[in-house]
Amino acid sequence: MAQDALLEAIQRQRQKSTLRQFIENPMKAIEKKPYLVYVIAGVLSTIFAATLLYFDVEISQVIIFTLILAFIPPGLYDFHKRTMITKTEAEFPALIRDLYLAVESGMTLQGALSITAQGEYGVLTPVIKHMNSLMSWGVSFEEAILYLAREYPTPLIERTAATIIEASKSGGEIGPILKSVAIDCEGTIELRKRRRAETQPYLFVGYISFFVFMAVIIIISHYFIGVMAQMIAETKVGEVGGIQFRVSLEDIAMYQTLFFHSLIIQGICVGLFTGKISEGTVLAGMKHSLIFVVISVIVYRFLV
Repeated sequence: MAQDALLEAIQRQRQKSTLRQFIENPMKAIEKKPYLVYVIAGVLSTIFAATLLYFDVEISQVIIFTLILAFIPPGLYDFHKRTMITKTEAEFPALIRDLYLAVESGMTLQGALSITAQGEYGVLTPVIKHMNSLMSWGVSFEEAILYLAREYPTPLIERTAATIIEASKSGGEIGPILKSVAIDCEGTIELRKRRRAETQPYLFVGYISFFVFMAVIIIISHYFIGVMAQMIAETKVGEVGGIQFRVSLEDIAMYQTLFFHSLIIQGICVGLFTGKISEGTVLAGMKHSLIFVVISVIVYRFLV
């Protein structure tokens, strides 16, 4: 009876609605269903845009501030996810190598994991201790590794878990398997560091290109169009030295607005491109686009 009640409780937990899971643990729900971050961004942006339109805010300002708000949830989530993946996978090769060394010394898998659980592996430490508890209750090593992959479903850990499980099913000693996996993990981490170092200059190029474009916009708006506006305001008729200006103050304001919009578009595109080049995904560029858009708004308000 107790076992049936436990199974029913587990089934109810699995059948919880997405909304209830989000209310109880927002980050956990988003990790299980990443599309929720886009739903949150869309809902917040729609509410914010409707509020601004209700107070008769200019449509261009509504679009810009709505874009900023729409970029915040995906950008923050991607930053959080990549930070956690980096921290987790940085400690994972040491964990596998320590397991391999313990097994090679003659220990059983349970004994090796028990010794390894006494070490420190950053964010993986609590999970390793739980894996040790599971194996002490009779859970197999393959199931314990699968539990690790479910708790931290990073590309490296999932691939490693699948390799260990398939190799164990095919038979043979686990020691050489752990050794090969440890070497592969260390090589993957080293390759990733090298790729990051090689793509770092492209990140700087993206930022430099944006700031150069922004400097050009400031110079044109402040010195060229600004001086023109001052001349028209002083002469009242738009004529200086016999030269008739066919540009009104309204046209100058329109040009400055167009420059501002081009700066926003440049920031969004450069940010997405920078994320794709430096980190491999367009989503990673949202945080750069958010930075560029915020800088553009500040520059437009105070310098243009």
